[in-house]
Amino acid sequence: MARTGQSAMAKKTAPDRRKKGRPSGNDGPIGADQIIDRARLLLRDHHPDTLTQASVARAVGVDPKLIRYYFKTLDHLLVELAHRFILDINDRMAVASSIPGTTEEKIARRIRTLLDFYVETPNFWPLIMDKIYLSEDERARAVRRDFNNTSFQRLSAIILNGADQKDIRPGIDPRLLYIVLIGLCEIFVTGKPIMDVLFSEYERENLADRYGSFIIDLVMRGLSPRSA
Repeated sequence: MARTGQSAMAKKTAPDRRKKGRPSGNDGPIGADQIIDRARLLLRDHHPDTLTQASVARAVGVDPKLIRYYFKTLDHLLVELAHRFILDINDRMAVASSIPGTTEEKIARRIRTLLDFYVETPNFWPLIMDKIYLSEDERARAVRRDFNNTSFQRLSAIILNGADQKDIRPGIDPRLLYIVLIGLCEIFVTGKPIMDVLFSEYERENLADRYGSFIIDLVMRGLSPRSA
């Protein structure tokens, strides 16, 4: 009987196991969206491959357990961040394409919007390549298909209308132009080591704006109607 009493006493006084849930701590009301927003800022200066769960938690100002609670792994967090980036650039390009204007103004606006996005998020491209474009995940395949088809259709409409208005020469393949515009904007950021060699620190001031003006002029000259 004594042993039975001791056993009952042990069960009564033993601490209850903590149920699985959001980790307690001093993280305040920080949720998954806030973690993603702060991780996005971290990518301005850090390549995705250099990030760890601990470094993200430290930069966000939360316990690493909170990262695991919301995303399980760092890879899942980066995947979600990549999808958020796609939604962001898609919204920006939709706005840039819908504002009334001439064919040149619409194309120039698309170039500026895309270039500004790359400059604002310099590690966007390696993240997207790894988590979206090179991924065989079903969600990733759907995102890259839907995003590129939608964005391409917007550009194609601009090109077809421009040809009808005789603002640009006929016969332009909008698929090739779509690829060219991405490459021209992306290389400005991913090719930064080249820029650092070619331009002094003083010359790099406002370089993105100058580069944008240059490629807009280059593209529009290439699209302009050829004289007989």
